[in-house]
Amino acid sequence: MEARIDQDERIELAGAVGEFAQTIGDLASSDLGKSLSHSLGALAELERKAQETESTQARADQASLLSTADEYARLVNSVRVSGRCSRL
Repeated sequence: MEARIDQDERIELAGAVGEFAQTIGDLASSDLGKSLSHSLGALAELERKAQETESTQARADQASLLSTADEYARLVNSVRVSGRCSRL
């Protein structure tokens, strides 16, 4: 359950970072002066990369969680089969 919450939070964070990057990018393209526009553009690009990282990590978390659940299900099944065999 905790891993699911972390994954949901990471997905939500990635979305928020993406929105922030878009807003900063829009601000950078406005008439603020060359230096400030350049700095804001660089910040927007950095935030886009952060969003990609968060999204990638969320997908990796999901894959890890599914793999762990699969391994657990196999272990439980093996214990059941072993229990049945020992009774025979």
